[in-house]
Amino acid sequence: MFKQSVALAYSPEKNKEDFEEVLFIKAFKQAAKELDGPIHYPRMKPQPDPDGENYKWFTENESKDKRSLPPLWKETGLPYWE
Repeated sequence: MFKQSVALAYSPEKNKEDFEEVLFIKAFKQAAKELDGPIHYPRMKPQPDPDGENYKWFTENESKDKRSLPPLWKETGLPYWE
């Protein structure tokens, strides 16, 4: 009954009762899985900055494209600025 109620209330297609397609359910399931890539703050290049200036990703982000994290249900890892 819980799954049916959530699906009816939050499904992208209101007439479709698919619990697995509810966005916050998809996001939770993705967050609960193991990530295939490295876990770190966003940075300019794949390797860490030897001078410790990994903050530059945030500086670039504020001044240019204003990238944001992808939706969790489409998690592919953080972008680099290369």
